[in-house]
Order: sequence, then C-alpha cells, then structure tokens
Amino acid sequence: MAIVAWQAIGTVAPGAGVPVGGMETAAWTFATGLARDGRWHPIFIARSTRRLPITHPTGVTIAAHVDRWMPVRRAVASALSDRPVRWTPRLMWQVFTLAITKPFRAADPMPRKPDPRLTKFDPPDVWITMGVSAESAGVIATAVDQQRPSLVLVQSNEDLNPRFADDPNFTSKYGVTSADVMFAIRNATHFVCQNQWQCDRLQKHFARDSFLIRNAIDLNHFNQLRKRFEPTSRRDDESNASSTLPFDKRPVDVLWIGRFEDFHKRITMAIQIARQCPTLKFCFIANPSDPAVEADVLADPPGNVRFISRVQADEMPNQFAQAKTFLCTGDPRYEGFPNVLLQAAAMGTPIVSLADFDQFFQRSGAGVVCDDLTTVPEVLSDFVDRRRSVDHSKVYDYLETHHSEPVICRHLADLLDRCFDDVR
Repeated sequence: MAIVAWQAIGTVAPGAGVPVGGMETAAWTFATGLARDGRWHPIFIARSTRRLPITHPTGVTIAAHVDRWMPVRRAVASALSDRPVRWTPRLMWQVFTLAITKPFRAADPMPRKPDPRLTKFDPPDVWITMGVSAESAGVIATAVDQQRPSLVLVQSNEDLNPRFADDPNFTSKYGVTSADVMFAIRNATHFVCQNQWQCDRLQKHFARDSFLIRNAIDLNHFNQLRKRFEPTSRRDDESNASSTLPFDKRPVDVLWIGRFEDFHKRITMAIQIARQCPTLKFCFIANPSDPAVEADVLADPPGNVRFISRVQADEMPNQFAQAKTFLCTGDPRYEGFPNVLLQAAAMGTPIVSLADFDQFFQRSGAGVVCDDLTTVPEVLSDFVDRRRSVDHSKVYDYLETHHSEPVICRHLADLLDRCFDDVR
C-alpha cells in the first residue's frame, strides 16, 4: 500500500527544512500506525532534495523522489504569486537558473495523467493520496492506468467546495481547479473523511459515499514527554495534571501556529487578538506562504509577539509544553480537522478557538470556543491567570478513545481489509 504525500518529507527527515503541517502529520501518522498494525505494508512516497534510507525504524518503506531543485522552484512560485511581483536580484537569478536547467530536468507531470514519478515504482495493491488536488488527480490517474484501487483521505473542507462541481472554470485560493478535483472525485475508488460534515458534503454535492475515520495522534510520544516533569504543587496536580511543565513555569502565555496568509489560518486575525492582549506573551510559529501578508505583518508587529519561522516536526510537542494556552484562528471553510488541536490537548495546553471543529470541544472539554471575537482576549487571560481551567483527565480519556493512533489505524486497516483485500 503506497501513501503519496509529496510535501511530507519533513516528517521523515526533520532536518530537511521543509514545513510540516496537518496534512503531512496525518500522512506520516497513518503510515507508522499501519506499519505497527502489521496487516498492510506502507510505502511512503514524498519529494526530497536528497536520497534517504529506504527502510525506516518504524517499519515504513521510504520511497523518496529526489528533486534537488525543489527549494528554488518553491521560492520562485511563491514570489511570482505576489502581485505586483517584486523582482529582486535573487528572484531574477533563480528564474534564470530554472530556465537554463529546464532541458536537463524531468518535465512536470501532465494534468490528470499517470504520474511518471509514480509509474517507476512497482504497482502497490492500493494507492492512497492526501486531499483532493492536481497531485491527487495524478495519483488516481496512475491507479486507474495500473488497474489498482485508490483511496482519497480528504483533508481541507475546501477540498469539497461545491463550486468545483457547479463551475468548470473555478479555481480555489490554493490554485486547485475544478477539472483536477472532479477527475479525482469521479475516479477514486473510496474516500475517507475527517468529520461527518465532510461525509455529508461529499454525498450531497458530489454523489460519492465515504467512510468516517478521524485524525490520529501518537499519545505514547506525548506520554514520554510528560514523564520528564512532575507537578510542583497540589494546585498544579489538581488543575494541570497532564501537563509536561508546571503551569506557572511555562514561558509562553499564548501559542499560535499557522502560515503567513489571511484566509485559512488567518494570521492577521491572530495579530489583531495579540494587540488586544498587550500583557500576554505570544509565540507565533508562522511558515512562509503569502509574501505580501508576511511583509505586512512583519512591517509593524505587536511588541508582545515573538515569531518563529519553522520548527521541526519532532520538536512541536515541546512548543505546546511551553505554552499556557493555544489559540486557533483557523477558518472552518478551509480547515478539515486541525491536528494542532490534538497536539495541544495531549500536552495539557488549554485551547481557545474561533470554531468547534467536529464538535471536538463540546465532546472533549479541551478548551473554549469563542463565537464572538471580542471575547477572546478575556478568555485567554482567564486561562493564563488560572481563573479558568480544563479537566485534563477527561480530555486525555477522550483522546485515547477517539483519536489514539492504535484505535484509528486499526479502523483504517479494517477498512482496507474490507475494501481492498481481494486485490492482494
């Protein structure tokens, strides 16, 4: 079984310098969980700038497609998406370099055609692709050509925007076209959704059935981190029992994680909230995305915000362990289910969110949902000053029952057995 997650090499090789988001985390968690389950042998396919060992300690086989020009291509694509384009000497040199090396580089895959980066591998029993996009369409076209079944793991709610079905000329803010989405949805064998809303929307607007399998988290990893620290007082023990750091010693008041863009993770909204909380210390882990938004934010940042451009995947739990509160400003029109909610909850970090994704907060009690933006500063301060708390034992029990890696990956392996066992 092959899981194709082109941008997820940072989960395998944390030192690769590649941003790791929710989709990449989900892909690697499923791969390692299925390897531990033992019924299916996962092959993890991703782009890399260098060769990597084929075998991984987790039991996953790594099939890295080496693309040494990937960082330059990404930088140029990001710069050219800015309007007006800022033609710096560095950008002009990068464009020139790509132009003169084009005859010596492999051509980009043709839209909705078998992907030559995949056809070079022995056909797996099942192809799995993350999300609905042009690259997903290439995975599914490869599966169709090889007469192999395919499974789409739906990610963003935007994957299922009804305009893809209604308008053949529609292009999303991510640059995904109706042609690519409709090819993928019509030709994939099965779908797995992160929440019931996605299942309902896929059926209503695209007439495709799906299976509901929620996101998974490796709680064992978080347990190991928690054991490094013990509560320092009875108050710590009662109100923050599952935290890795005694609450009062956490150096960050509010942690925010996302990208420099203003429609999905909505960093500009988070900045607005930080300005309204001048006494709280914020840490923003913000990956590059929209150069114009990044320039605007960094031109006049609040004095109480510290920016980190990138954190390795294996260091993310430590970031949550150092924060008293986690702020989520994700827009539910674009989010699916944010993996950062699971990570924050597992580290005992209370969450303040602008939306209740899949009724996670209602069911788990991991934090507070603020329907009114004006109430966010007060709720953040209440958590930081210990006037408000969450029941971490209840939260952890919920994670263990509904999101733990063994439980979720067992469900996924069962689904693979039911749907695809005849191809093995």
